[in-house]
This record gives sequence, C-alpha cells and structure tokens, in this order.
Amino acid sequence: MDKQEQILNERKKFFKIILLIAFGVLFYMFVSDKEYIQWAYSIVKPLLHAFIIAYLLNPLVKLITKHLKLSKHLSIILLILLLLAFIFFMFYVVIPNLASNVISLINNFPDIDSITSSIDNFFDKYVDDRITEMIRKNSNNIIAMSIEKGKTILTDFLQGFINKTLYFTTSIINLLISLIIAIYMILDKDDLCARLKRLIYAFFRKSAADYIFEIGNKSNDAFISYFTGKLLDSSIIGLLSLIFFTIAGVPYGSVLALIIGITNMIEYFGPFIGAIPAIIITLFTDLPKTIWVGIIILALQQFDGLFLGPKIIGKKVGLRAFWVVIAVIIGGSLFGVSGMILGVPSTVLIKNLVEEAVDKRLKVKGLAKLEVDKLKK
Repeated sequence: MDKQEQILNERKKFFKIILLIAFGVLFYMFVSDKEYIQWAYSIVKPLLHAFIIAYLLNPLVKLITKHLKLSKHLSIILLILLLLAFIFFMFYVVIPNLASNVISLINNFPDIDSITSSIDNFFDKYVDDRITEMIRKNSNNIIAMSIEKGKTILTDFLQGFINKTLYFTTSIINLLISLIIAIYMILDKDDLCARLKRLIYAFFRKSAADYIFEIGNKSNDAFISYFTGKLLDSSIIGLLSLIFFTIAGVPYGSVLALIIGITNMIEYFGPFIGAIPAIIITLFTDLPKTIWVGIIILALQQFDGLFLGPKIIGKKVGLRAFWVVIAVIIGGSLFGVSGMILGVPSTVLIKNLVEEAVDKRLKVKGLAKLEVDKLKK
C-alpha cells in the first residue's frame, strides 16, 4: 500500500468518525426532545398499527386458507367480512351495554351513609352482637376513609375506561386506514419478506444473516403461539365470568367480566389485578354478592391455572414461576401494561436462545451430558 492510498484510507476513517459523531448528536437531540418524538410517531403510527394488525391477522388468514381450501385473496375477503360483523356486534350490542352499565354504576354509586348502613345491617344479621359493637367502635373512621378513597379510585378508573372508549370511536378512521394498509401487507407479505432477506444478506455475512432469520423465526413462533393461546384463554375466562355473574345476579356483571378477561392476559398478576376492582365494585353496590364474586373469581382462577391454561397454552411459556414474576415486574416497570403482557414471551425467547447457546458451548467442551436435572441436588 503506497503512501497516497494510506492517506486516503485515513481520510475515509476520519470522515466516518465525523459522520458517526454527527449522527449520534442528531440522534440525541431528536430523542431528548419529546416534540420530535411525537412528530415522528405521528408519521409512522399508521404503518406501525398496520404492521401489528397484519401480524395478528396473518395466522387467521393462513388458518382459513388451510382449512377452507381458499386462495389468499378469498381468505382475506372472508376475514374482512367476519371483522366487519364483529365490529358491528361490538358497536351496536356490547359497547352500548357496557357504556350504560358504567354510567349507571357511576351515577348510582352509593354515599358513605348508605354503605355504612348496609355494613351495619350485614353485621347485625350475620355477626355476633359483641363483635359487631367492637368493630363499630374502632372502624367507623376507617370505613369512611376507605369508602371515599375507593370511590375516587373507582371513578378515575371508570372515567379512564370511558375516555379510552371514546378515543377509540373517534379514531375509527385511522383504524380503517391502518386496516387497509395491513391488508396490502398481508397480500404482499411474501414479496416484502423476500426483499428483506435480500437486503440482510447483502449487508451481513451469511452466517450472521442466517442467525438473524433464525432468531426472527423463533421470535415469531414464540409471540404468535403465546398470544393466540393467551387471547383464547382470556376470552373463555371472560365469557365464563359473564355467565356465572349473570346466574348469581351480580350487578354490572358485563363490566366485571370485561375487566377480568382483559387483566387475565397478564400472567400470574392478572387474575389478582382483575379481582380487586371487581370485588370493590360489588362491595359498594351489593355487599352480600361480594362473597359470590370472590368465590366465582377464585374458582375461575383455579380452573384456568390447573386446567384451561395448560390445555390451551401448553408448554409455550415453559418458564418457572420465578422467571414469570421477574418478566412481568421488569416489563411493567419499563413499558407499563404492554410490558407486563410482552414480558413473558420475550423472556421465553431469551431463555430459549441462551439455552441453545449454552448447549452448543457445552458440546464443544465435551460436556453435553451436563444437564440441569442432573445438577439439581
């Protein structure tokens, strides 16, 4: 290499470093300013939502194509018709019923005197007089403070729920735009994936590109299998909750069933998170039915944990309870509710990748028989 060529290479390295520093400064300025982030997110939001919709609908398209022996175009048309029927059912049957229940619950929320009177009547009827008198002497202030606090929390929660519902209804146009883009994504999925493969193989070594696609395939399997199973499991639990609440005559059963079904998407903590508002609502609206609500939720939790969950999800989680709790806590602290839901499948993926890497390293060292079960004391 002559001197002139060496100088050119040094200049190239220098300009690369300058460009890298400039890119880093611009990236920091962009990230540190929330207005820029909101502006960028407003641009990519329809595409991001379209990708999520396409990602979730693609397995349904495959299912329809496989079992009904239809082409991809006809499968998408059938799926669109089913989605429109579902949206119509939600907007004309489910959402009005939920909205009326929520509004009725807020308007008819009892005051302190009526709830205190209900509690007194309950103790007079079911508890010994001496115990009742002792409780009354020591708990009047606590009851009053708890009721006020509970009413505030419940009102904020339900108001937030209504606001989210109204926001969803006002954003229906954006949702339809994202749905249209998602349909085109599903139709052109093979072409998009092929172009992505060409791009990755062009700028990465073949071994690195192969590993990237291996991780991508495993990520897709982990997330799709987990979410489809968990969504079905939570839908069944929500429906069973609605049926049992209706049979037991629990007030606002549809609202309680919706809360339990949605929170059931969160592993381990979900049933407890859903049980708290359900019990509080029943406690303030129909005190004697609180026991029935607690029994129904406890029975459904046991049914889900011991039978339904393992039957539907099977070994798709494959994590010990400790790691599930850690995944939910860390995911929730970083990304809120979305992180609590995404934390478990993400941890499953990381666990599988780490275990595969460990297995390969142990085989290279001639320690393939060094298995976890054999190392347990």
